[in-house]
Amino acid sequence: MKTLDLADVNRLPEELKSLRDGGRAVAKVVPVSTQTLEERMDELARQGKVRKGTGTLPDDFFTRPLPKAKASVLEQLLEDRRTGR
Repeated sequence: MKTLDLADVNRLPEELKSLRDGGRAVAKVVPVSTQTLEERMDELARQGKVRKGTGTLPDDFFTRPLPKAKASVLEQLLEDRRTGR
């Protein structure tokens, strides 16, 4: 993501030129949201873009060691899809 300080607002038209690929716009300049994460998630849920979970995570969820895989995770995913698991 590219950011531009308000102090550099006089450069804005120049910066916008670099946000195009040929004649096609590849970026949109919008104000930064002041929403909290919870407010943003609620908004996305109302739009049908995400679904909120109904359960809770264990207290050590983010600190427990990751599971070990015998092979590449991608290879395992493809194998699971091939075998219908």
